[in-house]
Amino acid sequence: MFLKYNFPKHLNYNPKFGSDKHVKELINSYSAGEKILSKDIIERKQQQTEKENLILKEENKNNIIQEVTEKINEFFINKEKEVECEIKSFLEKELNEKPSKEIFTEEKVQIKLNLPDLKFDINLPKEVNNMPVGTRFIVYDSNKKIIGLKIEEIVYDYVSYEEEVVKEITISQTNQEI
Repeated sequence: MFLKYNFPKHLNYNPKFGSDKHVKELINSYSAGEKILSKDIIERKQQQTEKENLILKEENKNNIIQEVTEKINEFFINKEKEVECEIKSFLEKELNEKPSKEIFTEEKVQIKLNLPDLKFDINLPKEVNNMPVGTRFIVYDSNKKIIGLKIEEIVYDYVSYEEEVVKEITISQTNQEI
């Protein structure tokens, strides 16, 4: 009866059950007194099958994780090589090209200060040349009074003179008195 329902489309199909070897094992075990189709034996075999399935699932899961990890590592190694090649080609291209414009050094930059609205003399520090727009700073005027100043605008003029650049810095007094 058990062999009768073992066909490929059946839920519990097992290709080993129809073999001559399996039939001989059934006959021998039945002759030895084992009841192959008893509930206890069926439950033990089901538990054993479930354990084997869990082990197979874990092995499959581990194999899949390992394959995916290898593929990801391979992908990133390839991308790293591609980026390195692109960087090398970019650097070679940039190093081989001559600069299209002359780079002006500080020696060729003339600084011009615009101080509108200031009615007194002040001594500005040298650092003013390197300060960005919006910088606020305090200095002494000629009467030793502290005044607040702000850099309003910086303009670079590359056109007026051929051999030098004019850096024009506009400084205004802040309305706050100290």
